[in-house]
Amino acid sequence: MVEKEEKGKGGESQELHGSVEEILKERMRLEEERRKLDKMIKDKYQKEIVVMFTDLKGSTRFFETYGDIEGRTLIETHNQILFPIIERYSGKIVKTIGDAIMAMFEEPEKAVLCAMEMQRELGNYNRSLDQRHKEIHIRIGLNYGPGVVEEKDVFGDVVNVSARVESQCEPDQILISEALYQAVRLNEDVLCRFFGEVEVKGKAEPVRLYRVIYSEEQLIGEEAYKLAGVRRAKEKKPGANLMIELNVSKEGSKIKVSAIERQIGQERTVQQYQTIKIDENAISQLCSKVVSLLNQANRRGRLSKEILKQLQETGQGLYDQLLPKEAKEKLERTSAQYLLIQMDDQLIQIPWELLYNGAEFLCIRFEMGRIVSTRQKVSEVLSRKIA
Repeated sequence: MVEKEEKGKGGESQELHGSVEEILKERMRLEEERRKLDKMIKDKYQKEIVVMFTDLKGSTRFFETYGDIEGRTLIETHNQILFPIIERYSGKIVKTIGDAIMAMFEEPEKAVLCAMEMQRELGNYNRSLDQRHKEIHIRIGLNYGPGVVEEKDVFGDVVNVSARVESQCEPDQILISEALYQAVRLNEDVLCRFFGEVEVKGKAEPVRLYRVIYSEEQLIGEEAYKLAGVRRAKEKKPGANLMIELNVSKEGSKIKVSAIERQIGQERTVQQYQTIKIDENAISQLCSKVVSLLNQANRRGRLSKEILKQLQETGQGLYDQLLPKEAKEKLERTSAQYLLIQMDDQLIQIPWELLYNGAEFLCIRFEMGRIVSTRQKVSEVLSRKIA
């Protein structure tokens, strides 16, 4: 009897074990089916895309103030200006949400260039208006990454991040994510500045954002702001009232050099010169190379890393050829903010500002100026009687 019960228990155990095994097999089969379906969706629908979100400034208040008809007219004007630009850059308008546009691009550079033209075109439109309240100002945010693209919609993390980027924008501004910046940063027509970081739900790390410069006015304004900041910072630095005066003159195949440090406005002291022999042919070749390298800058004046490296090497060659040891030491050790070079007219073709000390160009280290003296005889001025 006991033996029978043991068999019975053994039989139940085997039956239960077989049932669990079948369930697990079915589960594994379903998981494999799911993987196949996921791969099918990914292969067919997932693409690397740029998603753009735009938002119209102050539309709610405009509707409240001027009414529904004027508000609808404003949005229609907005659409008529922007839709053709998006299509011209091979973009697809996924949907409009009130006064906002969601668009998709497959080419990162076209997406950013499109955003730049959108802001420029709206700027032109606004300048043509007599009624300021009808101006159109938008925010544009863009992100780049994998998204699931259907016929009439786009899904995925790329969409969520793009919406978050747009939410950080000011009117008339374009912000792009780090991923998109990396895809377009080598394009000569795209100029960006680091903007900051933003937390995105579901992301372990903040997303770095970059601001796109799309007009000359923006660039000029930014440079003026930057220079003002540099000026304020330099005023607080030690050496703000100090200057180095570098005197150089050429005599045959030699040059005489003196370097003195003094307070601005202080009378000059007696100068001690060092004379060094120079290789005029080598210096001429180095100067020509500087000109050639600068001519390779793009239309925004930007140099590639390789050209910049060559420019540094060339500037280092001129630095070593033209300055004696004592002058180099004074330039490298000083805390002076200003450098004044007094030279004779035989040395004006030398790009003194681009001499490179191994760490930075002189024009980066100092605020520089030139005074040129001439050995040519000044012609006499003939006086003329006025009848």
